[in-house]
Amino acid sequence: PPGAEVAYPAAAFAFIRQAIWVLSGALEFAEGAQVHRLRPGDCLELGPAADCAFRNAGRTPCRYLVAVVKR
Repeated sequence: PPGAEVAYPAAAFAFIRQAIWVLSGALEFAEGAQVHRLRPGDCLELGPAADCAFRNAGRTPCRYLVAVVKR
């Protein structure tokens, strides 16, 4: 939803690989110190484990898909 933020510690990503695909809206994804601004159709594969946060700074809902693969 608009204004939402969900944080995940690096330990949550230690043994999986993930990719984020934005379906609608806008998503700010903080991966450690780097912030990615994603729009519909954008896809981002996460790098090495880092503290992360999903943020919707906009006024409309954001829908995204997270694909997870175990290592």
